[in-house]
Amino acid sequence: MNELESISLNGIWVLKQENRDINIKTEVPGSIYESLIEKKVIEDPFYGLNEHDMKWIFDSDWIYEKKFNINKEQLEKNHIILQFSGIDTISEIFLNGELLGTTENMFQTYEFDIKNKCVTSDNILKVLILFKY
Repeated sequence: MNELESISLNGIWVLKQENRDINIKTEVPGSIYESLIEKKVIEDPFYGLNEHDMKWIFDSDWIYEKKFNINKEQLEKNHIILQFSGIDTISEIFLNGELLGTTENMFQTYEFDIKNKCVTSDNILKVLILFKY
């Protein structure tokens, strides 16, 4: 029997922007702007002329990072599917340092079979949101 294991990693992630030394815990799903406002890194970009001071956010690469564990029973499944819905337009997705794939369309669902890339503890998932013209 071909069993399927689906993992939800919604919840607390770390959001980083290395050039500005930003490293904050944030909720996923969510947005970079919401996270920065909530953690008081920026003021509301939709108030007054604040948006003019926020261009650096759009012009920067961002990293979302999450550590997670897989139990032995999950690892025995035929497939473990990692699914992204609504991930920002251009990104690269890494699991334990290995590229899983890229995204180019926020309105598409992306799935990756991570069965052969997982270990039981301390898996590190990184999503690089890339600034590109």
